[in-house]
Amino acid sequence: RDWSSDVCSSDLLAASLGSGPDRRAALSRPQHSEKSPLSPLIYSPATLMQTPDLILASASPRRRELLDQIGVRFKVLPSEIPENPGHLELPEDYVRRIALEKALATQLLEGPSNLPILSADTEVVLDGEIFGKPRDEAHAYEMLEKLSGREHFVLSAVSLVHGETHFEALSMTQVQIGRAHV
Repeated sequence: RDWSSDVCSSDLLAASLGSGPDRRAALSRPQHSEKSPLSPLIYSPATLMQTPDLILASASPRRRELLDQIGVRFKVLPSEIPENPGHLELPEDYVRRIALEKALATQLLEGPSNLPILSADTEVVLDGEIFGKPRDEAHAYEMLEKLSGREHFVLSAVSLVHGETHFEALSMTQVQIGRAHV
C-alpha cells in the first residue's frame, strides 16, 4: 500500500477548522498551558472563554497537549468502548476501526452538535500481534522484553467525524529498540 496518499492529521484539522488567515496564524502559534485534571468533560485553557473548534474523544493528556500547542480550542469528551481485535483483523484495520468507534461513541454522548469530533488509537505491533495496553507493571516488562532488540511497528489512526462525514489517516512507523535488560 502506498501510504503517501494518506492525509496527515494536521491536514485533517485544517480541513475541519477552515484555513482563513486567523486559523493559519493560530495553528502556527504554539501555546503552552497548565494541564487540566482529568474529568469526563475538559475544556482546553484556550476554550474557557471561547467556543471550542472541536471535541477531542480521548482522555490522553498528550493529545490534549498537542492540540493546545497548535492553538486549537477543544473540549474533551472521551468514550469507553471495548478495544478488542476481531478474529483475523489486520492491525491497520483494527486501529482505524477503534479510532472511528471512539469518535462515533462520543458523537452519541454529545448529541446533536456542529463540532467535529477528533479521536485516535495507537498500537504497538510485533509479528502481527497487537500488544494493547499493559495490564500491570509485570505485563509491561514482559512486553518490553518481547520488543527488545526486535523490529516492530507503531500504528496510529486518527478519525475526524463531522455529522455524516468521516476523514481518517493512518501512520505506520517502523521501530527497532536496542536490546534491553529488563
